[in-house]
Amino acid sequence: MRRAYSPLLVYTGEASGFSVSGSKCRVRLSPGGRVFERNLPRFLVQAGCNFCLFSDGCGLARDAWQFQATVSFYAVGYPFALMLTGLAKTGGGAIPSAAQWFGGGEIEIGVGANARRLPVLQSSGVSGGALTVTLGRDPFPLPVAAETVKLWPGCDGGFITCAVKFGNRGNFGGHPFMPVGNPSLIKLSTAVAGGKK
Repeated sequence: MRRAYSPLLVYTGEASGFSVSGSKCRVRLSPGGRVFERNLPRFLVQAGCNFCLFSDGCGLARDAWQFQATVSFYAVGYPFALMLTGLAKTGGGAIPSAAQWFGGGEIEIGVGANARRLPVLQSSGVSGGALTVTLGRDPFPLPVAAETVKLWPGCDGGFITCAVKFGNRGNFGGHPFMPVGNPSLIKLSTAVAGGKK
């Protein structure tokens, strides 16, 4: 006989800073009213892009940038290295060869309810459809040999990455040619001559 559980609302607000230590997890909680302390507008005047990859502002479709590969070998322990073979773009297309092309991206291991997406820290160059991706932690459960995984590239938010890697220059959400300092203000010298008494 199954026991019926009724949900109980314990906290309302924003959770951030999640970390795991052994069998305990720690999370930083902020009350719901903290949302009014955010700087507006959220679109910042900065050299980097304001949009997340595959978001509405970015305009790129996640499915169009999906790759798949087969697990050939993995090394357990930090950092978790996963060797893949047979890299192919879903729906066809060119295969990238540059190192770090999938760095900052995602990998999906498993299917259906068992699917889990993990961030890719680093990726090697692709040679003959083979590459190695490094994950921040061991996926659980561990993948099996010859299992098919899905991959998506990463974006560092830079203008060159957007224009060259993704061909998405028109949707870049930043100001790449803005000066580092404010050109309308004269920088004051911090050197002050010492005086005598």
